Amino acid sequence: MSEIKRAFFDVREINNTDNDIIADIIGNKDDWAIIDPRYASLIAYAKASYFHAHGDTIKFPLVSSGELFKTITSSATALTHGAKVELIPANAVAVAFDIHWIEITAMSAQAEYEITVWAGASEAEQALTSVVVASSANFSREGSKAIMIPQQPANTRISVSIAKSSAGTGTMRVALEGHTYGNGA
Repeated sequence: MSEIKRAFFDVREINNTDNDIIADIIGNKDDWAIIDPRYASLIAYAKASYFHAHGDTIKFPLVSSGELFKTITSSATALTHGAKVELIPANAVAVAFDIHWIEITAMSAQAEYEITVWAGASEAEQALTSVVVASSANFSREGSKAIMIPQQPANTRISVSIAKSSAGTGTMRVALEGHTYGNGA
């Protein structure tokens, strides 16, 4: 078979990471909406775009857990994060996912807060993103706050912590919302 014919008509294996011929770049129709863009085919990018707009919505904590929001507490030391609180348990989302919104309610003190979202096993988390919100006598940034995290592999555990701008503990209640990427990693 000529190299040109092979380049266009070979069907590559699913999630092929080769970069030898154009069929590698185009991909297999069964490629996943893959997480690692270093190896993603055009099919994987197209699927990721589709699921980004049309993937199932996720919200944590789940109502079935008995809570709509989880309470997060800052450290008593100014500008120091308190304990990380698990919002998405490991193995709770069986496909790749990402988070786009953090819902905030019941800020206990007038202050500026940094909210950090973490991924990974307890005591081994890696920071994904941080956002800042504030509350004063005149306003509060409670409600929906847009956040962006990298696409996470299936079964990833997600936790949240907060730091407060002034001394003394502060609390808020938070929930996370995002969507899934169908099949995949």
